[in-house]
Amino acid sequence: MTHTEFRLLVVHPTGRAALHVYRELRKEDIGAVLNAAVAGPLELLADDGAITTWCNEEGARRGQAPNRPGSALAQRYGASGDVRAGLIAFSGSDGNETVNLTDRQIDLLLDRLAAINACHDSQQ
Repeated sequence: MTHTEFRLLVVHPTGRAALHVYRELRKEDIGAVLNAAVAGPLELLADDGAITTWCNEEGARRGQAPNRPGSALAQRYGASGDVRAGLIAFSGSDGNETVNLTDRQIDLLLDRLAAINACHDSQQ
């Protein structure tokens, strides 16, 4: 099975977001794409049934920078209050299946991240 397009959002420790777009991705390759997106082995942080949050399970051990903005955004989707290190990725979810983010989900994630970044900037 092939997705016509697979999109996920990756949040960097700086609070910058990058939209990753893959065309004609085979379903069985999604795990490898997610591993590459977080630069290491995957850890599932949360799945609220519409959006799934992922991080590198070895980010802190590898000395990667704390990702406060990405962690705060992940909490909106059910992740614990722990600050994760390194890259944090957001994909779509359809039950137990990882799917493409919709335009609406991307807009919502980016709006919420902008609010988190604005709050963080005002506290400095």
